[in-house]
Amino acid sequence: NIKNEIAKVPKNTLIELTNACNHACIFCYNPIMKRKTSNLDFKTYEDYIHSCYKEGVEEVGLYSTGEPFMTKNLDQYIQLAKNKGIKRLYISTNGSLATLDKVKRCIEAGLDSIKFSINAGTKETYKTIHGYDDFEKVIKNIKEIYNYKVANKINLDLMSSFVYTDLTYPDIDLF
Repeated sequence: NIKNEIAKVPKNTLIELTNACNHACIFCYNPIMKRKTSNLDFKTYEDYIHSCYKEGVEEVGLYSTGEPFMTKNLDQYIQLAKNKGIKRLYISTNGSLATLDKVKRCIEAGLDSIKFSINAGTKETYKTIHGYDDFEKVIKNIKEIYNYKVANKINLDLMSSFVYTDLTYPDIDLF
């Protein structure tokens, strides 16, 4: 029997704008990936977003193995998706490049949610896990974005995540 049913299109999709990343997290495949570092062409992205909207996709996440803030003009990618009718647009970031200025441009473009992957509760374990000493920079960025969000009554989901390892298990309560 040949099955005549076609699976419904998912309501959510992830798009990797770049596979470049400025961190080297010990649990991530990115630092040892053999794929050439590249960026998604804007026209290809536009065509894909158009198809997604036509097929009923409602949510788009702009992240995968790369750091979204390494994409030039990230706000333009967000704005295009929102202008095409995508209901919810979100990103996940290590946060080191997510300065208030950059995030404000993304919010103005229509960003609905930003999640910071912190993965440690102390500066020391952060450096070990992420491969870079950006803990204080990330915390500063989060605080500035939070204060901006509250002061301007912005409807933005601001979240964080923590992938714990044996090394960082004691940090869970600090996180």
